[in-house]
Amino acid sequence: VLNQIKGGYVRRKANFVDPGSEGIPEFFTIDALVAGFGASTAIPQFFTENQFQGKDDLSVTKGRHSLKFGGEYRRTRNGSSFQADRNGNFASWSVEDLITDGMFTDQVDNYFGSGANGYGGWYYAGAAVNPTNGQLPDFYRGYRANEVGAYAQDDWRVSNHLTLNLGLRWEYFGPPHNFKKDIDSNYYFGTPVTPITNCVTSAGVPVNCNANPFLPVNSPFYAYEATARPEVRNTSLWNKDLNNFAPRVGFAWDTSDSTRLFTRTKPLGYL
Repeated sequence: VLNQIKGGYVRRKANFVDPGSEGIPEFFTIDALVAGFGASTAIPQFFTENQFQGKDDLSVTKGRHSLKFGGEYRRTRNGSSFQADRNGNFASWSVEDLITDGMFTDQVDNYFGSGANGYGGWYYAGAAVNPTNGQLPDFYRGYRANEVGAYAQDDWRVSNHLTLNLGLRWEYFGPPHNFKKDIDSNYYFGTPVTPITNCVTSAGVPVNCNANPFLPVNSPFYAYEATARPEVRNTSLWNKDLNNFAPRVGFAWDTSDSTRLFTRTKPLGYL
């Protein structure tokens, strides 16, 4: 009988800080020059992960059986703060807009199109904002996750010529959950019935909806997405899967009595 018990702890840390403290938004253009200034909207980022591990393996040799049993548990505690768009970002149509604070395209549009095109001076503008109070959102996420594995196997020497390798392993990879409630959500597809029943022009004249290739009203795949909805998940970001079983089957055959020449199959199953 041999029993091995192991334990471990690993801490990982990765931070990507803003080079300045002024909070300047990112400005850039979408023309061929792609010019701009300001820090990337992807920073700052702060990640800290703590992982705890416990493992136990028991080996028992009894007669013609070499038995092994074991289990492992891992606990992950991840604290992260991905402050994307904290300072905001602005994308202008061209360098001319960038150096005129968005006035160039706005004036051109007003002069040639009487403002009907609605281009304005900016192609895109965005910022991370809590819609309930207009302040910065809570960037911090405290994710927790559990992983469990257990196995049992037997190397059974049936005869002097034949040894069977039999075993079964079960694993559970727990989905992460945030200890801070009512923050995270997942997206769920809706029904296969499209919510669009009729189509009309801007003047109110009925038209055939199927004539628009970007509006496939008869496609259930589009309907699933069009009727999808977000749903808050406090216990886990997705459903748990408890059916991860892996059998292990193999054999070794001694083709002679010299124990020097074997026919062996690679065990089918877990590693």
